[in-house]
Amino acid sequence: MIKSTFKTIIQEVKINFFQDIKELHCAPQATSERKQLIILSFQVVILVQHLLVFVMFMCSNSPQFRMIVPAHWNMYKSHLIPKMTCNDYQNAVQYFRTNNQLKEGFDWIDQRQIPEYPLVYAPKDIVCSYNPQLEYCSHLLINNKQNYSYEAPNVVIIVIESFCPSPMMIDDQVVESQQQIITGHLYKELYLPNLRSLSEKGVSFASLSSNGMPTIFGWHSLMTGEIPYSDSVNMVQSQYNDVDDLPSFYHQQDYHTMYVSPSEFRFDGKHNWVYRGRQLIKKDPGNLKGMPLWFDDLYYYFPDKDQATKLELEESTFKCWIPDRITSTEFIYHFNKTKQSQQKPVFGVLATVDTHMPFRGFDDSKFYDPYTFGDGVRNRTDAGKINRYATVAKYADHYIGNVINFLTKNYNNTILLVMGDHAARESPIFKNEPVDPKDPDSVIYDDSCNGQPFVNDQQFTTTAVLAYLGDNEAVKEKFAPVLQKVVKVPTDHQDVVRTLFDFAEDYSGKKHASSRNGRNLLEIATNLTSNMELRKHLSIRTSSLTSEVATEDTLYRYHTLGPYGQKFNGIYPTCVTGERRNQVTKQQYNEFSRHQRLYEYLQRHNKQFSYKFRDQSCIYPNLCEFPVNMKAYNGNEVAKFVLFVMQFGLYVGLIIIVVVSLLLKKSTNKQQTQSVVLLQ
Repeated sequence: MIKSTFKTIIQEVKINFFQDIKELHCAPQATSERKQLIILSFQVVILVQHLLVFVMFMCSNSPQFRMIVPAHWNMYKSHLIPKMTCNDYQNAVQYFRTNNQLKEGFDWIDQRQIPEYPLVYAPKDIVCSYNPQLEYCSHLLINNKQNYSYEAPNVVIIVIESFCPSPMMIDDQVVESQQQIITGHLYKELYLPNLRSLSEKGVSFASLSSNGMPTIFGWHSLMTGEIPYSDSVNMVQSQYNDVDDLPSFYHQQDYHTMYVSPSEFRFDGKHNWVYRGRQLIKKDPGNLKGMPLWFDDLYYYFPDKDQATKLELEESTFKCWIPDRITSTEFIYHFNKTKQSQQKPVFGVLATVDTHMPFRGFDDSKFYDPYTFGDGVRNRTDAGKINRYATVAKYADHYIGNVINFLTKNYNNTILLVMGDHAARESPIFKNEPVDPKDPDSVIYDDSCNGQPFVNDQQFTTTAVLAYLGDNEAVKEKFAPVLQKVVKVPTDHQDVVRTLFDFAEDYSGKKHASSRNGRNLLEIATNLTSNMELRKHLSIRTSSLTSEVATEDTLYRYHTLGPYGQKFNGIYPTCVTGERRNQVTKQQYNEFSRHQRLYEYLQRHNKQFSYKFRDQSCIYPNLCEFPVNMKAYNGNEVAKFVLFVMQFGLYVGLIIIVVVSLLLKKSTNKQQTQSVVLLQ
């Protein structure tokens, strides 16, 4: 019986190991003993794969691993597509839709009994094109008029590496106030004068978070809308997925798109994404040629002598990554050349690097203005780290200021967003001391809270400034109610992208389907200013061991593997004495975990979004069919190569064992012969 069962398992493994794990939504879990044994055998094989892949990452430069290079530090943990039971899936969808209130005039696009795309929403006229049976569709007025009422503004995003200025560089008024929104400046002029000045032309967000950390998760989530996997790396695992991404959206809105990077694009696996749609790709990743184009222009280079002259830079030596002084100059140069060569508005992204840990910068030391604390250093932790972070933050602010001044002077019809890609993780924090030692009522940070790495403000919480630099009255009108406001309730990168989508759609007058679970930042600020209720909302941010869930006014932080964390009232900053905090309950943890599993399930089945939803040719007046996406990437190419390595390694290992055995036998015989001679 056992022998027969074992043979059956081996046969099933051989047949199915390299086949896609096919599963319909709501398929029941395997219950028979035979199936359970087969599943167990899969897990054993996958475990062996993991170990071998990890060794290959560390020891091999084989081109077969080109697509999964970024995972060498995180071991490529899963090649199998996850499953959810019918009940679990439906409950997770209901929980998501119940806790995320859509804007008036919008609805969930997949109204089938078992929705395959449960996160996608759209204006009701688009929803009716897919679901004509809905009651409101019979009397819905369709309005698809394009409204080019003003010149499309440029959109520029500056993503600051590891940017978490709290609380030292945050204005005292922001730290002290317990209001959800205040009037004032977010940053102190001493540290970040250019960002402080920029905030006067827009609105600031003190509690804006990334959806992942570190950059390999945060950057990817910002660009694609995917939530980081708990057991692997989206940058690799999702590389063939349809995603509601930011760059291709703007490209399809007839923007010229550009990206300036301080690191090569293969670092962290960004090449799997930034090269989407480019015809320059001849081999890997081949399927990306069918994707919509992300960026027209990509820039990453260390300037040689001629380029340095053209950029009006002096020759310099570089330690590793390209410092902000260089990338900011490159951005200005290429943005200007692009605007001079064509009439399209520009969507530009500039990524910085100098604020990356350990906060020592990547430029020549002569370009930094070292900062040192005077009196009061005893009131802070780790004075050396504080000095280093303040030094590189001031440096970053200076060169961001150059970009701001260039745009203001030459292309002021620009919406500018400056934010961090995630928090600094080791950014200095106050410790059991008042923010203002001279004020007896000053906020005091609670070290028992700050000391828990998965509940303080140093993981996901960064900050942001959203501003308009120009004079277009239609755009200025959107900012007018919230100028110089500082929002202190939880927001995140998905809100950022939803806001940028709205800018483009307001210009064109044409709305689109989206899976971005975000709200318009200007809407949030306006509602808070007018004392209006915020829409019900639930968002998640996660890394391998730390997770954060935010509602419209509450923040939950906890360990990814269990209900170990705290619930906050959602007013920035957290971890101060006297604030109301509660433990995350087991029920809350289970609900949040199911919420996260829904994201992972949809992403690994390539069901979070479909690019076909952006095609509106079927909408007016025809009916649309729900798209069928290509299969999600499941690591088969890697698995096949791993099996080859395993087989090859087995043969090599056997040869080595035989050779060593023969040598040992020969050595033993020689020693025995010598012993016999000596005895004689």
